[in-house]
Amino acid sequence: VLDNYAYAIGREGAIDRKLVRVGSNGAVEIVDNGNLARTNTGDMDDSGNLYYKPRESDMRRIAVAGPYSETTLNFTGSAGARPQDIVFYQSGGKDYMIGAANGALMIYNLTDLIASNTAVTGLEVATFGAAWAPSDGQIYVNSNTTGNIYAISNPLSASPTITATYVATLSNSHDGFSCPTAPSPFTPDRSDSPT
Repeated sequence: VLDNYAYAIGREGAIDRKLVRVGSNGAVEIVDNGNLARTNTGDMDDSGNLYYKPRESDMRRIAVAGPYSETTLNFTGSAGARPQDIVFYQSGGKDYMIGAANGALMIYNLTDLIASNTAVTGLEVATFGAAWAPSDGQIYVNSNTTGNIYAISNPLSASPTITATYVATLSNSHDGFSCPTAPSPFTPDRSDSPT
């Protein structure tokens, strides 16, 4: 959001375990040569921080604007499982990272450092390899078991609800990195929206 780059941790070759940024043209640039933990679970907040989870008990934050300092966040409570992806979400003046696994949302309150989970009626008992949150206030998660994409409203409530399910091709090589200011790709007025 701040500089129009996507940031990530490389997983192979010359970029393995290094902080990289990807431009809108797809060019990858190493911005820090640190020996970072490998993971596929991460997302950016809107203040220039990359959050990632190398393990269930561990979430880390990297300030990507430099200097590239890494901080380990220690949460009270438990999310109950390690999601395969997390997405940044804001509500009520607080920041969160949210992921899905086993029919529930894993919620990491970044403001109060509390981890919890909430069951979602109708959500598959599966792993979800992608999570994203566009500007419509919902979060979207993509099942690694069926490929289905679920739109979930009120993710921080005691009873989040699935508002739509989209049938997508099963893939284990997807991710949900997205711009939180972008509109949802699933709207009835878009000609390229899935049916």
